[in-house]
Amino acid sequence: MNYNNTDNKLSILKNKLQNKEIGFYEAISCFLDNIKANKTLNCYTDVFEEDAIKKARELDIRANKGEQLGALAGIPIAIKDNIAVNGKVNSCCSNFLRGIKANSDADVIKRLKAADAILIGKTNMDEFAMGTSNETSCYGPVLNPVDNTRVPGGSSGGSACAVKIGSCVAALGTDTGGSIRQPASHCGVVGFKPTKGAISNKGIVALAPSLDQVGILSSDTDGVASVLKILSDFSKTHVNKLLNQTIKVGIADDFLFEGMSSDIANTLDRAKDKLTHHGVEFVKVDLPSFKGALADYMILSYAEAAISLDRFDGIKYGNNFGGDAAYNRTKGFGYEAKRRIMLGKFFATDSRYEKYYLKAIGVRRRLCDELNEAFARCDYLMTPSSLMAAYGLGEDVSAHKEIAYSDMYTVLANLADLPAVSVPFGHDCAGLPIGIHFIGKHNADFDLLSFAHILEL
Repeated sequence: MNYNNTDNKLSILKNKLQNKEIGFYEAISCFLDNIKANKTLNCYTDVFEEDAIKKARELDIRANKGEQLGALAGIPIAIKDNIAVNGKVNSCCSNFLRGIKANSDADVIKRLKAADAILIGKTNMDEFAMGTSNETSCYGPVLNPVDNTRVPGGSSGGSACAVKIGSCVAALGTDTGGSIRQPASHCGVVGFKPTKGAISNKGIVALAPSLDQVGILSSDTDGVASVLKILSDFSKTHVNKLLNQTIKVGIADDFLFEGMSSDIANTLDRAKDKLTHHGVEFVKVDLPSFKGALADYMILSYAEAAISLDRFDGIKYGNNFGGDAAYNRTKGFGYEAKRRIMLGKFFATDSRYEKYYLKAIGVRRRLCDELNEAFARCDYLMTPSSLMAAYGLGEDVSAHKEIAYSDMYTVLANLADLPAVSVPFGHDCAGLPIGIHFIGKHNADFDLLSFAHILEL
């Protein structure tokens, strides 16, 4: 075999395939073998082995004939289990949808297929994307590929794990409040949430529609950008501002949190030093609403989730467990889904609607205004991706406020519909990956990825 998928970059594989250093079938066989070798990590719920091999053989034939191939020809991409792939189970890792197949492709899947990408399988996730550890799946938890005793992060933990182990070159996830970026940080890969609407959400099972966004995970920013070009309708490629002006990065005193580990704080300082060395200027910005952002996100996302999942009754929608709607919901939903649905109903029902939900909308608007003011002074915002590195499987969230607050930085981009990316940058004292998080301006997605690449130099 001529392809070593431990150096798991999209550009490397693409060049080897185009230069015929390796065949499509030979390459995909490497990735399928990798999946089998890492089965215990539980990052896949379904592997499309037969379909992947068939597509690879087709590409070999077309390439030998000199036919024009798509921009992602032969690139293996994994798909989170809440994104519909025609004819494949789309369970959202819930017993309510276990075994139920999609009857059409999500928009992003149509684009990947048109670009000749190879869909290699469905990845494990927190049930209905409800969770930050990938422990709420009906198929069991995903293990962190760096340390198997720890969580990979969630809800797109399966996708992050799949990229890290080299079982695919890129993966799709969904991000409601950090569900791509946080697991990317914990597993040591790049996780990107685009500007809201830059990539179509049609064909995903929504958790909180106003916050959800399909995004991309890969081993580097170039891999993310290559997939983004296929999935988005952006008409222009990025312009590297380092060539013609000083880039300004905003940091806020509000971002400092007493629960932040010293390893995270030290890594953030090292990242700032590297960016400064490359000519980046840091400026102070004010985000007084930041400390209420996580609570605001919870109220909005839980309320929207309760509405989104209300159709699941086991009679008209979802698996029937032999009873009425109440019985089916008791059997179909896991603990975390039930908890969030109940809280969502509480926040959005009767008199509490005005007290909680409408106030949360107001806070969201105020936060958006503050971010707009901050971006008038800078090009990007910089924060940690999380307050801590990956924690142990089965840990009690209520006993560790750092875990409970782990999404406090990432929710900003979802509340304001902005692009954001987590880039791996070093490790803590235990050897666990640490991610640095950047938020960009609306529709400046390629600029953001180009800037974040500095940390990869």
